[in-house]
Amino acid sequence: MGQHPFPRHSAMAFPVTMLRNILTLVFCFFATVTGATAQDNATLSDINSVVVSNSIGHLNNIEISDMSGTIPVRGALITVWASDVNGKTLPESESVVPLTLYNHGTTRISGSELMARFPSGQPMMYRFSINSPNVVITNVKNSMNDIYKVPTVYLNGTNVASNFIANCDDNTINISDLSGLTTDGSVIGVKAWDKNGNALVESSNAAPLKLYDRGTSSISGSSLAARFPDGSPLLYEFIVPSVKEISTLKNNNGGNLNIPFSYIRGVRNFVSNSTGDYNTLEISDLSGALPFGGGAISVDAWDMNGKALAASGSVAPLTLCNHGTTSISGLELAARFTGGKPITYEFSIESSKVLITNVKKSLDDLVEIPSIFTTGISNYTTNYVSSFTTIKISDTSYALPAGGVSIGINAWDANGNVVPESGGAAPLQLRNFATTIISGSDLAARFPSGFPVLYEFAINSPNAIVTCLTTSADMVIKVPNVFTIGGFGGI
Repeated sequence: MGQHPFPRHSAMAFPVTMLRNILTLVFCFFATVTGATAQDNATLSDINSVVVSNSIGHLNNIEISDMSGTIPVRGALITVWASDVNGKTLPESESVVPLTLYNHGTTRISGSELMARFPSGQPMMYRFSINSPNVVITNVKNSMNDIYKVPTVYLNGTNVASNFIANCDDNTINISDLSGLTTDGSVIGVKAWDKNGNALVESSNAAPLKLYDRGTSSISGSSLAARFPDGSPLLYEFIVPSVKEISTLKNNNGGNLNIPFSYIRGVRNFVSNSTGDYNTLEISDLSGALPFGGGAISVDAWDMNGKALAASGSVAPLTLCNHGTTSISGLELAARFTGGKPITYEFSIESSKVLITNVKKSLDDLVEIPSIFTTGISNYTTNYVSSFTTIKISDTSYALPAGGVSIGINAWDANGNVVPESGGAAPLQLRNFATTIISGSDLAARFPSGFPVLYEFAINSPNAIVTCLTTSADMVIKVPNVFTIGGFGGI
């Protein structure tokens, strides 16, 4: 694992040692994807981070940062492998410059530069192998007018880290305690590095960032950068004094839209510290095991200072039916609580398998940014599909039979009624390293007798990634959500 699965060959004969090394690398790759031995997998996973993406276009930027600090001085190699939509491996050009990553450094490559490394075809799926056990990889999708930047983040570590915080007031980081056990006024530590991995010294004049029980600490990107005046921070690490926390980084573009990505630790229920008036929450049951009258949804809320807010006595209970979907707007949610302004919510849902989608709308209604939280779900599920949606399903296991495997789909309406799939719908197949694509319109057309809200995909692959791309109404941006099956992370 971590090397090109099909090494490049030159016309000249290989020395025996080099041939042996290459055969060893090929064996390691296929041993990993076929699950050869636990010892092999443990050894390889200790030295590598592997991340896969089927959603990198010309307008993307990939940022890869090391968080381990254990890379040799000469740097670590980042290898990239690619396949086309049919699963054909694309050879990397002999003339490409190797990608190197340094301790706490950040390596950037654009989508167009990435594609140019594979000139013999059109890459659909990439796999990055990084010789670092602790990394942050951000797939930044730029809109066609370069106004919106939507980050999809893979975090392989314990603390909150980000390599995508702009030095401006339009970026905000919210850090909330959910344990209720922190020492009042505990300090949040911050470390920073520039793109070359040089550690930056925090100013002695910087006011401590404090976190209170159930409280929320907020800091803008410009205030954060100002704490490190002797350099240009690109990579940040936050040391949060809480065993249960949520950190949300919001990128606000001209006041029209907040694009959040969240990092949670020690939290089992759904939590949010980024739910505003323009949000809609879609809560779906996938267990099919709720009682006849439905399962209860309870919500707790706290203000910025950690004060618990009381629920109004007049609010209607929130219930969830078997395979049903309950919707509530951010405005309705805030109105359920009296005595203050909620900033942090925690939802307890009487279901062992649940899907929650937090859809953030822009003020002009052109872009909706969904973020998804799943509990107890092994198959890919979604309750947010429209005619602007495209779903890409890619196999990353190389363990499928020669003819491929089928992709099954179940669907339910908002009340949890099963919507049957048309007998005339063409079967969906998935092959080794290949990518199956279906649009939201095509998906809905497979279920002509109803109005599906909730879909579940059975993907018969031990390792796969699913990317759900939603295009904005003015076509200037695509918003990705990624679901990973198996051991390889996806962005």
